[in-house]
Amino acid sequence: MIDQNLDPITTHPPPLSSIIQQVPDDVLAEIFLSSLSDDIRDSSNPNKSPLLVTHICSQWRRVAHLTPRLWRRIDIPVNRGTQTTVQGRFQRIYDVGKEQAIKELVEQWLFRSGTGLSLDIIIRGRRTRLVLEVILPFASRWRQISFISPDRAGLDHLKTISSSDVPLLEEFSLGIGEEEADFQNREDYIPFGCLQAPMLRKLAVKRLLIDSLINIGGWERLTHFSLNAETEDTTTFSYESSKVARLLTLCTNLTSFTGILRNMDPNAFIDQTSISLPFLSSLSIHQDISSVYITQNLSLQNLTNLRLHQSLFILGRSMLREVVMQCGSVLQSLTTDKTMYGAGELLDCLRNCPNLKSLTTQATFGLPLEERTYWNSDPHSHIWDDKFLRGLIPSVDSQIICPKLEIFKCVQQVMFSDTILFDFVKGRRGSTALKYVGVKMKDAPENEFIISFLQPFIHEGLVFEFL
Repeated sequence: MIDQNLDPITTHPPPLSSIIQQVPDDVLAEIFLSSLSDDIRDSSNPNKSPLLVTHICSQWRRVAHLTPRLWRRIDIPVNRGTQTTVQGRFQRIYDVGKEQAIKELVEQWLFRSGTGLSLDIIIRGRRTRLVLEVILPFASRWRQISFISPDRAGLDHLKTISSSDVPLLEEFSLGIGEEEADFQNREDYIPFGCLQAPMLRKLAVKRLLIDSLINIGGWERLTHFSLNAETEDTTTFSYESSKVARLLTLCTNLTSFTGILRNMDPNAFIDQTSISLPFLSSLSIHQDISSVYITQNLSLQNLTNLRLHQSLFILGRSMLREVVMQCGSVLQSLTTDKTMYGAGELLDCLRNCPNLKSLTTQATFGLPLEERTYWNSDPHSHIWDDKFLRGLIPSVDSQIICPKLEIFKCVQQVMFSDTILFDFVKGRRGSTALKYVGVKMKDAPENEFIISFLQPFIHEGLVFEFL
């Protein structure tokens, strides 16, 4: 007999909030750390860690504030107004002009980072003086520091740093803004102390005079180097190929080089002296006259990753041909602009890349050469796309182009006729290692049709997406 006086058994589980509150603090801290984005620019986003976890409950906020590793990276956007690069809390502060408030926020951030951890910092915008006053005392902990278009006052602060002040600095980036780009006196802006840091391995500079850079010394320490002449307005600035070549000869241990030189002077030539970079494995460069000359003189036998961009159309010159002649057999990843080649020309280059695993095509000017008649071709034609993709379909009658290809991306708008994309995937899945296809279709209504055709391959593991 059931005793009527007994309390009924509680069948409801405890609230989820009470379960979470039982998670030990050290476990919560590890969960927070695992939620951090790989992109440092997300650190100032209130919808992502670490800021997000401080707004859940008092326990999470306490644990987050006591976890220094959450606060060792910071992105500081210091522009006024409503520019899209400025996020979240920083944006709201500057919208009302509270410059002192952002200084205090950075102070709190760095205080939470403790005392022994290295720091990664990005400062974006011109109004950098107050922020620099906060971060300069932490210079001995800088591991990565990036200044994007700082004002003159900020640059003056930066020049006070000596190489002994930054013993941990491994990555340094400095981009001179348009308003500070006084082409006659830009040497005044060079922070020699940061550039001579004993641990510096990665350097990115934008619109800095090469003449001054060459004389700094220590280039043999660099493994990554980026040289950018790009401007946001009509300001004319470029790097002379002879000076770039001289600088590269000093970077004997370089593994990665990015160059946007913007030199279209047909008289800008360099001596026919080989630039020996025996460890260079990654090259990203815009094709202009200056960079063509440099590529012709680079030693690229070990290059595995190549990105070619188009800054101005150059007839009769193909950097890809120059590079493939040297390193086609070891090249594994290629991103290139299809407007630089005919489809057949690009296919011929790819025939010399038997180990290529990743191929990405883009289009700066919209139409490849063979689709143009003095720049007035039909913008809806798909001659190039069809011819190129058909050439990549394996055939029993010819050698397979790029037999190890795993990733294929078209980041420009494409228009394939009939079922050629299906034939490409079918052929590649049957005889090669194709794992991923990403395309940006010109006509969205065709997307559903394409997906239905590719569904069998998607079920077998193919990753396909519209970009």
